[in-house]
Amino acid sequence: MKTQLIYSSSHITTQWSGGTTTQLFIFPAQSNVSDRDFDFRISTAKVEVNESTFTPFIGFDRTLLILDGSIQISHEGHHEKVLKPFDQDFFKGDWSTKSVGICVDFNVITKPEFSNTTEVLKFSKGEEVAVEDSSNWLIFYLYKGSIEIDNEFLLQQGDVLVVEESESEVLNIIADEESVMILVKISILKP
Repeated sequence: MKTQLIYSSSHITTQWSGGTTTQLFIFPAQSNVSDRDFDFRISTAKVEVNESTFTPFIGFDRTLLILDGSIQISHEGHHEKVLKPFDQDFFKGDWSTKSVGICVDFNVITKPEFSNTTEVLKFSKGEEVAVEDSSNWLIFYLYKGSIEIDNEFLLQQGDVLVVEESESEVLNIIADEESVMILVKISILKP
């Protein structure tokens, strides 16, 4: 098992036409979102204009989860829905996608040969939870609160813990205060 703790202070935030986006993790590490040479990328974005058009990511799959606010998302020729906090939507990166509403969202973009499950975990103060999973990567993003993982990693708001090659190891989580975490499980699909 390999681990990497990424503090919120080291995240890179950039402007886009509708607000800002903050990259939380990209794999491989030397890849670049603008070159589209990554296998998967996890980010958050602030949508600060009422109507926005999504940047196309041809050849990628996308999961969008709302952290704060609400949007109506429309995929031309496919579907549309209203997303409120912790609702999510899955769509292809080459779809023509627009949204109406102001929000903070959480994005997972993967190549099709990677599976992705995104979950919201809510903790009461002092609550203990064991996470066991055999995904190739487990990415923990602490949206709110403070937690400890395996009495080794202390995550504060905005921090990310990446666990690679978890191999069904059990990770014990203890919430130091009321907390909300987003857990992304990514696996390489076997042909």
